Amino acid sequence: MAANGCDDMERFMKSPVEPFIEISSTQGVTARFLPLGATLTSLFVKDRDSNPVDVVLGFDDVKGWDS
Repeated sequence: MAANGCDDMERFMKSPVEPFIEISSTQGVTARFLPLGATLTSLFVKDRDSNPVDVVLGFDDVKGWDS
């Protein structure tokens, strides 16, 4: 299996399924995952001024995870 949790990234990229799954809390925390391998791609939390900040290092789109 590939390190990013997907054996066939080309097939995954062409999949009709939404490439990211997003969950949110009522406190303003939002997490985005790639469905295969449950790869956490972003985690938005509020900073001291209540602005959402992504605290996960990663890529801006699903193509970046194909490396």
